[in-house]
Amino acid sequence: MAKSSTSIRIDDNIKKQAMEMFEKLGIDLSAAINMFLVQSILTGGLPFPVTLPSVPRRINVDAMTSNELQEKLQRGYNDVDLGNTKPASEVFNQFRERHK
Repeated sequence: MAKSSTSIRIDDNIKKQAMEMFEKLGIDLSAAINMFLVQSILTGGLPFPVTLPSVPRRINVDAMTSNELQEKLQRGYNDVDLGNTKPASEVFNQFRERHK
């Protein structure tokens, strides 16, 4: 199979992170890009869904009254007291498992 060279522009930081990750997988950037292109051809499009992330509703502390803020903080403290919390390590492990 004949090979050709292609020039693409990639953010330096993204490229560095990707190369480090692919190295751990035992492949180089060129092989990873070829894999992406082959999968794109096989699937007839991008080989993964492209969607906007669902962003949780952000809390605007500046827009809250002092009472509203105190109520939210108290609910958080109550959750801790009632054991309705998980260690961050457990939450991150669950996240990693779901997004392998």
